[in-house]
Amino acid sequence: MYKNDCDLVLQRLNQHQTKDEPTHQKESTKMALHQTVNLPQLPLPIFSDNPKEWRRFWSSLDAAVHQQNIPDIQKLNYLAAYLKGDASMAIRDYGITPENYYVIRTVLDEKFGQSHIIKKSLYNELHSIKENDREWKTTVEAIERILRQLEA
Repeated sequence: MYKNDCDLVLQRLNQHQTKDEPTHQKESTKMALHQTVNLPQLPLPIFSDNPKEWRRFWSSLDAAVHQQNIPDIQKLNYLAAYLKGDASMAIRDYGITPENYYVIRTVLDEKFGQSHIIKKSLYNELHSIKENDREWKTTVEAIERILRQLEA
């Protein structure tokens, strides 16, 4: 019942505010909501074959390219341009066509982005840490970093 009461109060407040606002104020409010900030452009990371880097790479590419209103062929060209090594080899036999954008994304995600693949890579890194009495702080930080990623 509480949620319905809150919704009703919010609805009444919105109606009241709309009646009291002059038309030009409504338009400026709408424009303010749709304004974007011009931030400096960040370079996209290159992805080669490290599954531990896949999430970072895809998050950056997703925000900078995938969510933009551009044709799939452009998205695919950006994606292909930022792949190197095994990742580039994984898509080399697919044509760079708009139809293949989602196919290639799926191929890359299955090869590098599956959580079990990422976890396996992190476990391998954890087991390969060498005990170092002189730099124990570095060792502890590396273990902590890996464990936090495994929790994510």
